[in-house]
Amino acid sequence: MKITLIEPAPPGFHVFSRFMLPRLGLPLLGAILRDQGHQVRIHLGSLNHDDMARFADSDLVGLSTTTSTAPEAYRIADLFRRQGKKVVIGGVHVSFMPDEALEHADFVVRGEAEDSFPALIRHLIAGTMPAGVPGVSFRDGSKTIHNPKGPLIDDLDRLPFPDFSLLTVPLGKVDIPIQTSRGCPFPCNFCSVTQMFGRKVRFRSVDHVIAELKQIPRPEVFFYDDNFCAKPEYTKTLLNRMLAEKINLKYFSAQVRADMTRDKELMELAARAGCKQVYVGFESVNPASLKEYDKRQTVEEIAASMEVFRAFNIRVHGMFVIGSDHDNAATARQTLRFARKHGIHTVQFMMLTPLPGTEYFRQLDSEGRIICRDWSLYDAHHAVFVPKSMSPMRLQKSTIGAMSRFYSATDGVKNLATLKLWQASRAFMGWYIIRRWKWENRGWTTRLLALSLKAKRADLERKLKGVRAQLEEGLERMKNSLPDLPAKAQEIRRQSEHILDEIRVMKSELMSALEKDLAIIEKRLEELMATARRLLDELQGLSGATS
Repeated sequence: MKITLIEPAPPGFHVFSRFMLPRLGLPLLGAILRDQGHQVRIHLGSLNHDDMARFADSDLVGLSTTTSTAPEAYRIADLFRRQGKKVVIGGVHVSFMPDEALEHADFVVRGEAEDSFPALIRHLIAGTMPAGVPGVSFRDGSKTIHNPKGPLIDDLDRLPFPDFSLLTVPLGKVDIPIQTSRGCPFPCNFCSVTQMFGRKVRFRSVDHVIAELKQIPRPEVFFYDDNFCAKPEYTKTLLNRMLAEKINLKYFSAQVRADMTRDKELMELAARAGCKQVYVGFESVNPASLKEYDKRQTVEEIAASMEVFRAFNIRVHGMFVIGSDHDNAATARQTLRFARKHGIHTVQFMMLTPLPGTEYFRQLDSEGRIICRDWSLYDAHHAVFVPKSMSPMRLQKSTIGAMSRFYSATDGVKNLATLKLWQASRAFMGWYIIRRWKWENRGWTTRLLALSLKAKRADLERKLKGVRAQLEEGLERMKNSLPDLPAKAQEIRRQSEHILDEIRVMKSELMSALEKDLAIIEKRLEELMATARRLLDELQGLSGATS
């Protein structure tokens, strides 16, 4: 078959727009399909903005999605289906939202696709339905079929090296992405990695990784692992082999945890092997938030790790997530002060985002706190839910504001004047990215305010409905258990009916209430709820006394 694999471009402009590193899924799938005799080409939307019409000769189109790229993937899928092409969608988002994806695709591949996608293609060539292919979802007439997921791939060495020559445009000067493992043992509740790839970390053999490193075209590498040092002994063995076999990387970077710095031998080996920068998910400087995220690290450990990274001349890109139930309007400012105090070289202040498939998404969804399901906004740059201790607008403004203060043109000039060229370049780049993001999202705050008001009205209406139901149930019990109402019971009924009248008035007020009005209504509602609880307690006591 002639197969085109597409990774849609991320929506809008954001912090990653200047770091166009391809994900490994499609180059790896492309290599597998190439070895099976198919004609394969890979289109990365972030690198190539060509019109989709050039792929009209495809027999099959495969799309890979994250949550924020899902709407663009669906648009492309609809385009090719109108042309009569078979369309398959895979990736982390649709693995958890297959019914949604089947509105736009013929098949959905859930979870790891290296075995199931080629098996699905064999069924398509044979003209048979993929009834037994693990992880594949499809529609058979009026029925929707979700085949059970297969086991995770245990032997990663049996997979070929990703083939970047299949890209429709050259990879360019970006770091070569390499992955040594899959999975993560840490169950952060906002992260979809463990849901997608499991908590057991699976490793390629050191021999297999070394063989790949020997054939890469450039000595700049990014290790794509969710945690490059998940198993320190493995990482040390790999680094020792790299040094012994003179794999002289000019530069490598990796995603790690702060606890990497506890192992001095590991740090020394990483620095000698060419590690110049690490991306560290610090997540928060609020101890309660770290506990909520189940991060299993302390603020003190974060601070101590910076001293060690600095001692080994390894730059740190610190990633922080703001918006937990324990965060408030001051959290972003506190995080900014921490980052500056401890000399974190570059930062990312991201808004907590409830990604489908995570425990956090399920929790917020059940609580009615998700205010927007436009997946293109699920990029950690837009507030899409109601935090507990601040408004969505406050989360939005404080997070972007902290990023603006970290990356200032003034800091760029100061670094330039002292010939700190790397720091100056990052300060100016961050300053430009944030200014452009603000310009391209200049209508977002207006939309966010409308979404927040709608969510607040819905929340207050649910509470009003709950109070009314409790009072009406209480009055009904009173009527049945106390047919001859004593004076006290009559007073309880009178006050309860007054509250019910007040609830009806407040419900009508909600329809047109603005933000300041909602705050007043919420305060009145809290007072009503307290009164209702007191009346119900008195009623229960009265019923018990007369029974």
